[in-house]
Amino acid sequence: MKILKWLDDNIEEFFLVVLLIFMVVILSVQVIMRQIAGGISWSEELARFFFVWSGFISISYTIKKGNAMKMDFVNEILPKKMKGVLTFLSSLFMLVFFIFLSFHSYQMMIEEKQRMATLNFSMKWVYLSMVLGFAMTAVRLAQALFFAVKKRIVRKGVN
Repeated sequence: MKILKWLDDNIEEFFLVVLLIFMVVILSVQVIMRQIAGGISWSEELARFFFVWSGFISISYTIKKGNAMKMDFVNEILPKKMKGVLTFLSSLFMLVFFIFLSFHSYQMMIEEKQRMATLNFSMKWVYLSMVLGFAMTAVRLAQALFFAVKKRIVRKGVN
């Protein structure tokens, strides 16, 4: 149970930190090797794909932390009860949207036939970042909706 709690609390941060460390190390070695022996042909491509991975995982992270982009001006003019309804509906819409994106990005990944230019790995590994990022975002949105409903039910039960 402790492992699941740790994963729930830290999975995005863990992936993002590991990917950042890999990018910094790979690009630092590339800069040093460029001065010594002309560089490493695959380093920039690998760092770019790690950057793509971090971009898709960071979507889930922003949802988890509540830092996703919003149009606050609409929230500011609504009454308090309507703010909650609007937040719930927008989260529900985003959940449906990210589930849709998860399925379609999975289909794209399955159909992908290209190979990376210098590493000669399948591009499916890069496309997997979309599937995982969108699925993790859907999970975070489902969690947020669950806790919002639970909080509302508990508040209604207390009154």
